[in-house]
Amino acid sequence: MYFIARRLVITLLTLFLVSVLTFLAFNVVRGDPASLILGTEATEEQLAALREEMGLDRSLPVRYVSWLGNFLTGNLGNSVRFRGESISGLILDRLPVTFCLACLALVFILLFSFPAALISARREGGLLDRLLCACTSMSISFPGFFLAVLFIWIFGILLNFFSPGTYVSYRESPARFFGGLIFPALAVAIPNAAIMVKFLRTSILQQLRFDYVRTAYSKGASARAALYRHVLKNAIIPALTLLGMIIAEIFSGSIIIEQVFTIPGIGRLLIASIASRDYPMIQTLVVYITFIVVFANTLADICIRLIDPRIRAG
Repeated sequence: MYFIARRLVITLLTLFLVSVLTFLAFNVVRGDPASLILGTEATEEQLAALREEMGLDRSLPVRYVSWLGNFLTGNLGNSVRFRGESISGLILDRLPVTFCLACLALVFILLFSFPAALISARREGGLLDRLLCACTSMSISFPGFFLAVLFIWIFGILLNFFSPGTYVSYRESPARFFGGLIFPALAVAIPNAAIMVKFLRTSILQQLRFDYVRTAYSKGASARAALYRHVLKNAIIPALTLLGMIIAEIFSGSIIIEQVFTIPGIGRLLIASIASRDYPMIQTLVVYITFIVVFANTLADICIRLIDPRIRAG
């Protein structure tokens, strides 16, 4: 419990520090938010009134405290690019899309990486092991956006499995919504799954050379039993750290993939906000992405401590 409490305190301090740095970074950037909202034809009186309404006439510490209080209560203000729409409403509308895409990609990663790593490690040096190693090396070398374009060309244009550029909301048709996320999720999952396969395979092979495996064999355990009862439990511990990083990456918004497949998720919203210099929206999304990264790594550390009794004893 002490470790979990300490990790949560460190997480909160990290988020607080990031919020301070994010607020300062976007408040020293050149450009007047009031001018961006009202345009170049606004009068000085209109600009002064809007600056007072947005609190830009107050000191920096007061503005930060006000912004942090509004952020914690969910009152994030209105977007500059999407005029008249609240930032919280825009994010909540797109968050389920990114969340479903990330969950589907995570399922693909787990379904492929663990069986492939086990098969490759059990048949080290064999034909199947060489084939899997070649496939994983090739998958790692292909970036996600290249796979996305390749999927659109092969499965969208040539084979007509889906219509490129079309999006069906989960409110309209859940089946078509998840069907439209399969290829984007695969584009996200394949490079990450290949990295996980290589990492987990190496970890399993290292564990197979330890003395406790030979002891298990001497007690009559089969290779399969020793692998699943003893080796896998120890090999999966360092892989959890990598899995936490992968979860943080895919849940924080697969920015390029959403842009290529025209999926209205958090990543595409971030690109649109950066293009239009929508600083309030960018601030909120940066803090959101930071929270996902910190939370995923904290959760991975807690899981490792709960799984490994040696760490708990230490």
